[in-house]
Amino acid sequence: MAELKPINYGYTFARLSKDSRIGFQAIAIYDVLSSLAGDEYKCTATVQELCEMLQMTPKTFFKYQNDLIAAGYLSKKRQGGHNGNVYTLELAKAVFKDIKRLYSKRLDSEEVLNLPAPYYFELCTGKKLTKDLIHLFKHYYELPNWAINYAISKALDQSINNPIEIMLYANSIAEKWLDDPSIQTKADVDEQEAEYYKQRQLEKEGWE
Repeated sequence: MAELKPINYGYTFARLSKDSRIGFQAIAIYDVLSSLAGDEYKCTATVQELCEMLQMTPKTFFKYQNDLIAAGYLSKKRQGGHNGNVYTLELAKAVFKDIKRLYSKRLDSEEVLNLPAPYYFELCTGKKLTKDLIHLFKHYYELPNWAINYAISKALDQSINNPIEIMLYANSIAEKWLDDPSIQTKADVDEQEAEYYKQRQLEKEGWE
């Protein structure tokens, strides 16, 4: 892909939720800053604006903002006057660099297949996997990334374009793979499918 498509870095809140140092209030702060940053990893806002959006007191805001800063997920720089602070979403910044590099790689490479599902989905389709869809299919995060993403690629091979239908199809086949103890990797899936098509071809030849 020659052109870098925009990525909504709000998806990185899924990684925050797995960090025991980060409470849900801090995740809410990160998510609001992410929404203000849009497809970038920086935004400008005043504490008053953020507290109003989050319905937090300044004391609560600073407490959980500092948790994000201490964990390395966020940094801020003061501006002069009443222009607010410049917030840098450090986690999103790191992901941005990774995504830019990954656009030069094959979508079925091990590195790409191990991306979080939202990033893989957008790399493949150019469309955003919305937060509503992520919550709808949140059990995906209990599955290995390679299985989720390879299942998405199989759905796209079927020319399925609707995001909900892609996820439903991918979910159904990923769960079948994971119910089979002989399947542990993408190579196992490929081997199983090759054997299936070989048997189908033999059956077809027997009918003729």
